[in-house]
Amino acid sequence: MQFQYPRWVIMELTTRCNSKCSYCPRPQFVKEKRLPSNRDLPFSIYIEFLEKLWKSNVDFSGQFIYGGMGEPTLYPDFEDALDFAKFQFPKSETFLMTNGITLKAMASKLIGKLDGLSVSLNTFNRETYRNFNRVDRFNQVVSNIEYFLEKKGNKKPATRIQILIMDSNRNVYQKFQKHWMPQLNSNDMLTYERFHNFVGQINVEDYSSTTPQTNLKPCLELFESLYVLSNGNLYPCCAGAVADCLLDHGGLLIGNIREDLGEVFNGVRLERLRELHKRDRQKTISACAGCDLWKGKANAFIKLGGKWR
Repeated sequence: MQFQYPRWVIMELTTRCNSKCSYCPRPQFVKEKRLPSNRDLPFSIYIEFLEKLWKSNVDFSGQFIYGGMGEPTLYPDFEDALDFAKFQFPKSETFLMTNGITLKAMASKLIGKLDGLSVSLNTFNRETYRNFNRVDRFNQVVSNIEYFLEKKGNKKPATRIQILIMDSNRNVYQKFQKHWMPQLNSNDMLTYERFHNFVGQINVEDYSSTTPQTNLKPCLELFESLYVLSNGNLYPCCAGAVADCLLDHGGLLIGNIREDLGEVFNGVRLERLRELHKRDRQKTISACAGCDLWKGKANAFIKLGGKWR
C-alpha cells in the first residue's frame, strides 16, 4: 500500500504549557528532568525544515498540525509560523490543538487564517476540570470558546470542542451537547475522544473502564504521519513527543530535521518500523509495546501470507 508521505506533519513548536494535566505525562517528565519546561524550536530551524520539506514534496497538500507536549500558542513566533507554512505550501491546511486558555487573546490572529482548531475542554464540570488539569481555568476556557465562536461566525477555522470518554464524564455529555450545539456553525463540531495511555505512561483504568478492545493491526500513522519535536527530532507518529523522553527514544526515532529529509522518509529506520508492524512484531518496539493509540485508527491493511499489505 502506497501513500504520499507524509500526509500529516505534526509540529511541536514548544514544550511551554499553562496547564498541568494529570492525564498528560509532561508534568512528570519535567519533574524528572527528562523534558525541558520551556524548550522552543528556533524559528530559523522551523523555516529551514519547511524549505527542506518543499524540496522533497513540492505539492504537499496535507495538514500541519500544531500540538505536542506544549501549548502551541505560547510559542513566541506562532503567528509567523502559520504564515510561513501557508506561504510555502498554499495547498496545505493548518490545524491547532489547544487547551483554550489563550484562545480569546489569540482570536484575531487565528480567525480567517487557521483552517482547523481543536479545543481540549475534555470535561464539562468545573470540579472535574480542576482535578484533571490541576489549574482552575474551566470558566475562563468556556468563556474563551464562546467568545471565539461568536467572533468568527461562519469564518475559518472549523472548530472542534473536545470532551474525553471517561467514567467521570458520563453525567455531563448531555449538558455538554446542549450548551454548545446552538453556538456552532455548519463546519464546527463536538468530538468525543477515547482516552489513551500516552505510550503506557498513564494508567487508562484510572480514568476509563470502556477502553475498546481490538485485534492487532499495523498502526496507520507510520505510513501517514511525521512528528517534528521542538529539539528537531523526527518520529513517525504522534507518540513521538512521549517516546523522545523514554530510554532509547522508545525505538521510534527516525531522524532529525537537520538531516536530508528524503533520506529520512525513504530510509531504513522508518522502513524497519513499518515492516515490524506489517509482521505483527510491534511489541519488539519498546514504545509500541505499551501504546494503545493504534486502537483508535482504522485498519487500512489486508493480511496475505501472514503479512499485512
